[in-house]
Amino acid sequence: MRLSIILILNIVLSISQGCNKTSETYLKESENKTISPIYIHWGTKYNTLRGVTITWLSSGSEDSIKWGYSESFEIGKYAAKPRGDYKKYLYDYTFPQLTPLSQIYYAIKSGMGWSKNRLFKTSSDTSSENFSFIAGSDCHGGDDDHNSDSRWKLMSELIVKENSDFYLFTGDVVDDNDDWALWESYYKSGQNLIENKIIFYGWGNHEYGHIALHNTTLPGNEKWYSFSQGNALFISLLTEEDFDIQYQWLLDQLRTTEKEWIIVYFHRPFFTRGSHKDEMNDHRSTWWKAFDDYGVDIVMSGHTHSYIRSKPLNLNVSHTSAVEEYGSNPGQGRMSFVLAGLGGKNSRASKDWFAAKAYSGLHYVKFNINDNQLHFDTYSQGGILIDSLSIRSGNLD
Repeated sequence: MRLSIILILNIVLSISQGCNKTSETYLKESENKTISPIYIHWGTKYNTLRGVTITWLSSGSEDSIKWGYSESFEIGKYAAKPRGDYKKYLYDYTFPQLTPLSQIYYAIKSGMGWSKNRLFKTSSDTSSENFSFIAGSDCHGGDDDHNSDSRWKLMSELIVKENSDFYLFTGDVVDDNDDWALWESYYKSGQNLIENKIIFYGWGNHEYGHIALHNTTLPGNEKWYSFSQGNALFISLLTEEDFDIQYQWLLDQLRTTEKEWIIVYFHRPFFTRGSHKDEMNDHRSTWWKAFDDYGVDIVMSGHTHSYIRSKPLNLNVSHTSAVEEYGSNPGQGRMSFVLAGLGGKNSRASKDWFAAKAYSGLHYVKFNINDNQLHFDTYSQGGILIDSLSIRSGNLD
């Protein structure tokens, strides 16, 4: 009887351990076997068709990829490039210039055999002036105290159903910059989205650091950067350090662009409520003045876990009241967003003078640009429309 109980307990323990494998266990057990790569994610060195890079975690010592625009993988087989600074390897493969609005068929060889065949859909042509993107932030992967993983999973499953060309996340995708296990939580909970879409990150105070920079691919120096899509220039800034260096770089970006739309995103907001409300005040005379001087259209941030869409703001005109209309012309105002609703604990909605619309709860924002018109829709976790507006370059529609 005692032997039977011991055997049963050992069986139960074995099953329990098998259901809670970490990446370390996975990598140890998968050596010399045909395995499936994990934590597949997409980035780019330039834009949504040039420099597109796929990254995955594997125990293999010489991983490779085969791909094409059909199931025959006609483009060929290629060695992947390892990054050896984790428990085993993160592998990269950077594609040549991709064909817009196409399907890529690919498989990854890791260990002794090939993974299952997978699909990736490419974006609209980068010269097209009709495209869409989704923005959000503050997933806070691994924050068990506030159930953030399940909240992030809910939101990722909702937004992956949207047909968008790419995604912008304005920081705090995980809860601690020194813990790789939190990135595991982020990748697992958002798997269906992350494995299938290019995400551009603007780094926040929670995740900015070595791990974030090492396991993602972004343009430029990957801390701050810009890229173009159609008739829009996107500028990502870093609100953790190097403000003066970025300011000079920002001025160069704004002075030289001929794009019709300018969209800037970063983590800490200039206009918000609560404990974060004054964190960017020292940079109003530099960063925000540049936004006003050069007619930035959209400014997006995170950090405060709520939704705020500002009234038209132009600090060249007033520091205490809004101007009459959104637009990039002199005297018109910036449309500023706080869109931190992808998983973190909710904060109270703002009722400050600068807020045109505020909401407390999970949310994301979908933007569509079609020539000289920009339209956005903001949706709650239930798919309910909570804010919507169209503007034309220079004037409210």
